[in-house]
Amino acid sequence: MKVSAILSYKFKNIGSFGHEGAEVCFTTSTRDPKKELFREICGKNVNLVTAVMGANASGKTTLLKPIPFLSWFFSTIHSSLNEDILIQANKANLEAIEIEVVFIIDGITYKYNVRHFEDCILSENLYHKNENNIYTYIFKRNIDPDSFGEHIELLNDESLSREEQLKVIKYDYTEKHSIFQLGKKEGLRTPCNTSIIASARRLGVELATKIAVFFATGNFNITAWGRLPTAYDDLEEKLGILYKNKEIFNNVRKTLCQWDLGLSDIEIEEFKSKNDKGVEEVHYNFFGVHKNKDNEFSLPLYMESAGTQGALSRLVDIFMTLRSGTYAFIDELGDDLHPNMIKPLIDLFIDKSTNPHGAQLVFSCHKPELINYLGKQRVYLCSKIDNESECYRIDDFPASDARSDENLAAKYLAGAFGGVPEL
Repeated sequence: MKVSAILSYKFKNIGSFGHEGAEVCFTTSTRDPKKELFREICGKNVNLVTAVMGANASGKTTLLKPIPFLSWFFSTIHSSLNEDILIQANKANLEAIEIEVVFIIDGITYKYNVRHFEDCILSENLYHKNENNIYTYIFKRNIDPDSFGEHIELLNDESLSREEQLKVIKYDYTEKHSIFQLGKKEGLRTPCNTSIIASARRLGVELATKIAVFFATGNFNITAWGRLPTAYDDLEEKLGILYKNKEIFNNVRKTLCQWDLGLSDIEIEEFKSKNDKGVEEVHYNFFGVHKNKDNEFSLPLYMESAGTQGALSRLVDIFMTLRSGTYAFIDELGDDLHPNMIKPLIDLFIDKSTNPHGAQLVFSCHKPELINYLGKQRVYLCSKIDNESECYRIDDFPASDARSDENLAAKYLAGAFGGVPEL
C-alpha cells in the first residue's frame, strides 16, 4: 500500500499571484462519484490526476512552480550568501514569498512552511501529526528581528558587499532532537539563503534526507522560473534512462507504436566519444523504425516530428513516475500532441495495472473537454484580474452552479466559471 503523497500546497507573492495567493488541494470527499480517480492514502482520498486550465497568461504555470521549487530548495547548499533563492517574486508588492505544503511520507503527515525574500529566509518550520492527529513542531527557525533590522539599515551602505550585509542576520532555532538530529549549533549556523532541510540532509539527518529525496524524485518539465524547453541534450538524458531501464523502455516503445505516429519500433544505441578536453563521454542515439508497404527505414531523433519528440519526452517522465509511485508536474501536457493523445496519458494514472503505487499527475492544458472526464474535484481554473492571478477548483462553486451530472465543460466555455479569455 502506498504511504506517500502530496496532499496540498499554498503560496503567496509568487509571479502574478499576490498577497491573496493560491491553494491547491489534492484530496476529495467520499461523495465524489468518480471513485476510479482517487485512492485512499492514510485515510485521505487523494486525487490521482489534477488539471489546471485558464486563459493565456492567467497564472497556470506559476501555480505549478512551488513543488519544483521545493525540490530544488531542499537539495541545494549555496556556496555563498550572494546566491539568490531562485523563485520569482511578485513584482507589484514588496512582501515576502510564503509557501506551505502538506505531504505524507511513510504514513506520517507533515506540514512545512517557509517565508523568504530573494536573499534570506524569514521563517522556516516543519511539523508532523501526532497520534492525536494534532500538528506538533519538529523544528522552528525564525529570524532575529534586531539582526534583520540591522541588515535593512546596511542595505544603503555601499561600502559593504552584499555578503557582508547578509552576515549580520541571525536566527532563533529549536528542534525536537529525538526526531530531527541537526543540533542547535548547526541550525543557527545554516546560511540565511539555505533551507534547514538542505543543511540537515548534507549532514545525514534521516528525516531531512527522506523529505529531500521525496521532493527530488518528482518529475517536472518546469522549474521555479518557468517551463523547460525541450532541448536535444534533455532528450538525450531521457534516452539514457530508456537504455538503462528495460521496463520503462518497453512501456514507452509499446505506447509510441500504438499511437498513430508512423512508428513500428524504436531503437536506442549507446556510443562513446571524446569531448574537446579529451575526456570520454557516453552518448545515446534514438532511431524510429518506419514501414512503408514493403520498405522499412530508420530515422534519427532529430529528424522525427516535434510531436514524436514531445511524446517521447512526456512518456519517459510519466513512466518513471508510475514506476516509482511519486508525482509528475507537467506544464502544457498537450504541447505538440494531438488532443486525442491526452486522455490515454491520463488513463495511465487511472488504471491500477499501470499505476499500482498511486502516483499523482498534475498538469496544465487547454483541453476543456477533460473537465467532464475528470470531474469538478480535479480541475483548477486560473483567472487574472487587474494583473493579479487567482485560482479555484470547480467544486468551490455552489453545488447548484456546478452539478456533477451537468456538462461542466460547456458551462466553462460559456464563461460560467471564469478562466476564459475576454475577447
